Amino acid sequence: MDNEFKKPTIDLLEDTKPAVIEDDSKEIGEKIVDVLKEINISCIIKSIKRGKSYTSYTCSIKMPSKLENKKDGGKNNDNPLSILKSFEDYIENRTDLVDGITFIIPKKGDEVEIQVVNRNRAHSNLKEKLASKEFQDAPKYSLYIGEDVEGNPHIIDAIKMPHMIMGGYTGSGKSTEIASILLSLMLKCTPRDVRFLLVDRRQCDFETYNESPYSLTRAVIKDEDEFYRALDWIMEEANRRISLFSIYSAKDIEQYNEKWHACMEYLPRIFIVMDEMIDFAYDYDGEIKLKEYINKIVSLSETTGIHFIVATQRPNLLKSDIDVSFPTKISFRMDGISFKGEDPSKLGGSGDMYFTDWKEQKRLQGPYVTNEEINRVLSYVKSENDAIFDPILEKRIHPKTDLAFDLGKNVLSDDIKEAIRISIGDDVESGWLSISRLQRLCGWGWPKAAKVFDQLRELHIYSDKDKFGRITLIISNEEAKRLCGKKNNIKIYTLSRDMIQALTLAQTCEDGIINNIKIQLGFGWKSTRALDVLKLLKTLPVFAYVDEDVLRIVGTKKEIQDIIDQAIIQ
Repeated sequence: MDNEFKKPTIDLLEDTKPAVIEDDSKEIGEKIVDVLKEINISCIIKSIKRGKSYTSYTCSIKMPSKLENKKDGGKNNDNPLSILKSFEDYIENRTDLVDGITFIIPKKGDEVEIQVVNRNRAHSNLKEKLASKEFQDAPKYSLYIGEDVEGNPHIIDAIKMPHMIMGGYTGSGKSTEIASILLSLMLKCTPRDVRFLLVDRRQCDFETYNESPYSLTRAVIKDEDEFYRALDWIMEEANRRISLFSIYSAKDIEQYNEKWHACMEYLPRIFIVMDEMIDFAYDYDGEIKLKEYINKIVSLSETTGIHFIVATQRPNLLKSDIDVSFPTKISFRMDGISFKGEDPSKLGGSGDMYFTDWKEQKRLQGPYVTNEEINRVLSYVKSENDAIFDPILEKRIHPKTDLAFDLGKNVLSDDIKEAIRISIGDDVESGWLSISRLQRLCGWGWPKAAKVFDQLRELHIYSDKDKFGRITLIISNEEAKRLCGKKNNIKIYTLSRDMIQALTLAQTCEDGIINNIKIQLGFGWKSTRALDVLKLLKTLPVFAYVDEDVLRIVGTKKEIQDIIDQAIIQ
């Protein structure tokens, strides 16, 4: 299923030709030097780096023993950074650079970095950065954040993130940054790897994600009741995953998925993305309730693969320490608000940001991506792939609808189709299903069988449970075959795990021969074990008998894989 999914490609994004922009960085630098000279501060510019949103001047600064006190200017102070910052407004007025100058003192010598917002700014093209070698070679769950002053892409691993909060005014770049993060994940991952739980009370930015295969729910979460019901489910899902890890002796989601085999349930990482968090914490009680949910989920999330990415225009309304749960922070343009001591009021807007995580703080320029590009990517994903939504989760979030699960609109998962096929019958006892029967015939563990069993009950094509815990198919076999796409041309075999391994090895034998020596060397088995497996393989139509320790491979790689995919594992 995962191999069949058609991921969006980089070609769906637009090439933006860089605009021809007048470079006035040298002229502005000279003005700053002149103004500093007026107040007896010696400044020599050593280097200039012009980025998309701001220009960085590395300067050698010599402070005088006594400073002339200008309007709103500085007074003698032991801290040179405080002295220089006290003159920022004065320099801005004298150079006609409104809210655009920031002084930063590096750790070595008398060097000072002066950051100045560009009068003429350029866009950072998302397609160019996602097509870069840095992003293409980055790990699966990588997020593109922005570019530094030298144009280098800044990419983070969501596994190390693991939660992010961003603050900024309308138009500062929050929504575009979220779009960039989601597009990053969609270009690298399939819905088997990652699913989004999107929350947008104002219904402004996420509507195009409705019905997307990447979305966990059919529609974006849009009101408070839906939101908290969804968080209840997330907490239960986190605890369910921890139980699965215990059953299969895995410490976290990465180790569990590495051990994945047919009787286990592959787990995607879940990203809870909220466009305006304060809408659910607009008073003290709301904030306490939201904080309680977030803290509970965050405490389990690193192990279970559940991540928060939240945005807000008003982080100052977080009266308590709710932002402590988010070690990764992005500050866009804001006044009088700071996550980590920076001054976002000096940022230029439109993607100009301070990015902070557990190891560094950097000033970056976020990408530019249009609504047309986002719609194009989502349209492609929805038109080329089926979207599968959990009927239990859908009904739980929207309990007032009281509608039966719509088989015409919902695409059934492969696991549900397999369960329906079993109840159709032909070669096995037909008509009824139970959790234990699903375990036995599908080779699933109890957690997976129980989950599929609950989903089947929501389809309204089975009766209620009887006293033996069984449900019975109440539609005709023909209707059931139409729903699950019954494959009459493929026989289902019961195979041991040793046989599955040997079949996988057979797909790599270029000489068309598999024997006991190859199996022994491939898996480190003893000769008797390898010969026993060969005897069992002889019964499969993809092999022809040569002698007791040699088989000729007569089936194609696809035919062998079909047997593996359809097998019931003992």
